[in-house]
Amino acid sequence: MTAVGIDVGTGSVRVYCENKDTIQTYEAEIATTHNANFITQSSKEIFTKILDLFARLNIDHVSGISTTATCSMVVLQKMEVNGSTFLKPFSQISGISDTNGPIPNQDVFLWMDGRAFKQTDRYNQRLRDTKFSSSVGGKFVPELGVPKLKWLSDNFPESNLVCFELYDWINYLLLVGGFSEKELVEYRPRKKDFNNDSSAMDGSIKGWSKQTLTSVFEISKNIEIGGADFDVATEFLLPVGYPLGTVHKAFAFKDAVVGNGCIDCYAGWLSTIVAPENRLGLTGGQLSMIAGTSTCFLLASECTSPITGVWGPYDKLLPNVQMYELGQPATGKLFEKLFSKFDKLIQDKLGDKATIRNYFYYGDVFGNRSPLSDFTMSEMVIDGYNYDCKLAPIIDSHDKVASLVIRYNLILEFLCFQTKHIIEVLSQPEQINITEIVVSGSQANNRRFLQLLSDITNLKVTKLCEKSKYSVAKGASIMAEAGTGLMQEKNAANIDADSYARKYEIYKDMAKVQAKYRELVNSD
Repeated sequence: MTAVGIDVGTGSVRVYCENKDTIQTYEAEIATTHNANFITQSSKEIFTKILDLFARLNIDHVSGISTTATCSMVVLQKMEVNGSTFLKPFSQISGISDTNGPIPNQDVFLWMDGRAFKQTDRYNQRLRDTKFSSSVGGKFVPELGVPKLKWLSDNFPESNLVCFELYDWINYLLLVGGFSEKELVEYRPRKKDFNNDSSAMDGSIKGWSKQTLTSVFEISKNIEIGGADFDVATEFLLPVGYPLGTVHKAFAFKDAVVGNGCIDCYAGWLSTIVAPENRLGLTGGQLSMIAGTSTCFLLASECTSPITGVWGPYDKLLPNVQMYELGQPATGKLFEKLFSKFDKLIQDKLGDKATIRNYFYYGDVFGNRSPLSDFTMSEMVIDGYNYDCKLAPIIDSHDKVASLVIRYNLILEFLCFQTKHIIEVLSQPEQINITEIVVSGSQANNRRFLQLLSDITNLKVTKLCEKSKYSVAKGASIMAEAGTGLMQEKNAANIDADSYARKYEIYKDMAKVQAKYRELVNSD
């Protein structure tokens, strides 16, 4: 049996194919359009890149295909052609136009798009202390799908739109035959509405009934939620891997079963839970950390109580499994920004173990999703140069290399401190006792980060043993019957534990005082 997993990440799309003889992995970059806090992509480009990667696979037959993707939203508009209904990309969401109108094919609200801040504020006022807010840690944040849907409803209330989760749209395209030459897609509505007791996972758009969308979330009746499960008469979300149909005859692998997909962080978790030795991830003690462009934390537990600052628990991913989710938005972007021009210089200097005891950094560049659920949080820095002039200043330094090395280490510290903070919040219920962190994604290749993470959290840290950037694609292939393994990263503790403990308290104080300052200047 051969299965193919598709992973649509923030900056690239990957495929993972495994059978009893070989493993094949391929990757292609995808473009992102930035217009202030409007951040969009093209689903047509993404799907074309997927087909290109399929063509590179050296296999004769595929049994199953499944897709995982970022928690992004695709927006299509209905149109009639010769009496039939089709879907076309709704490019107005980019906010960018030229002489010919909106830039074509910009139909994906990228997950980090931050335009829906007003809608987020409204939900946090209207839905405070309700089951809808408690399921996302007590507060909505702009990166969630529902506030984006509300923005769309507020700005295009009369347009006949169909919105998809990105992973679901890719599966939908595989089932219906993709885009026509005129960039139209066959319209196939879902057979049944979701039950009024149904709910979406982690603030997503799919899973709510039409009544809930209109009465609770105030979404226009002209906006519809689409799905790749159009041939399945169900009132509730399907588990991952559930067969949705077979790949359309227009594509290679036309007999392959398309399995129900999921958001990428859950696929990353799936790639960790099939370790045969101990069913890793299902015992309640292992926290999965999927660390790429952003970082998501997932914990399977028997606990069913909501936790402030934590999303969930959700019971829809797998039968009889309760899932908690937390996240740090755009953590990989901190490194990307730093390494874009100075990668080699930093690497050459990392051997200089300069003490950064008196430098302090708080790095919520894109707001805080967990554990504070406060999208107004931002960066803070205290430059320690005047305490010890042997080191470089980091705010305005003539020694660019030394400054970069200090900033690099401060970013590592911040990410580890915030992970420790997340674990403390997540461990509040008596039923939850985290003993290990399992790391996958691109940041799992950073040994310095893994070591510091273990030192600061005082927990065992395990990483996936293979190409970590393909672990999410591999999780997608698990949904089509594949397997994985884990390898423990060896520990070599030689740190100033007391210094880290003190700096962790300073990290928490910086978070508190930032919120205090904003409250002081904005109070009436």
